[in-house]
Amino acid sequence: MTVTLVTHPAPAWLRELATARTNYEELHGWPVAVEVSSRSLTLTAGQVIDAVGMPAALGELVQLQLQLMMLDGPVIAGPRAGWLTFLAEPSSSPNPMLPPDLEDALVRLAPRGEHVVVPIARAVHRLRDVRWLNPPRPRRRLPEWTVVIGATRRVVATRTAPDRLAA
Repeated sequence: MTVTLVTHPAPAWLRELATARTNYEELHGWPVAVEVSSRSLTLTAGQVIDAVGMPAALGELVQLQLQLMMLDGPVIAGPRAGWLTFLAEPSSSPNPMLPPDLEDALVRLAPRGEHVVVPIARAVHRLRDVRWLNPPRPRRRLPEWTVVIGATRRVVATRTAPDRLAA
């Protein structure tokens, strides 16, 4: 009895994931993992990135602050609707904490080891759940996570300042 193995080429979506993974590693040095079951790419928080998530309305103002300071970095829109995730250099602290004023503003720091979904393509406008609002740039360092937190605190403080003055 002769057994014949038939091989099939990898599906297009798997080739796209593999290509995107390779690009992230070559251009940014990011150890991106391929999640075959969800057909996505992920980075692990606390390794080469920290991820600061927040509602999109707040995140857009934070992004503007960071751009004005020339300290903006990659920002992901999605996969949760109305949510932005800022990628930053990882904290040197093994257990970084957010200030209480940011918890009230629904800001979230991804816990160490959490998988952060990254867009498959560098294109800013991607018809998927996850897309780059501000794509990463080759050979450009990520902002320190404290810079993202500081800009967020500044925006939150200016948004709540009129409320404090009225009291």
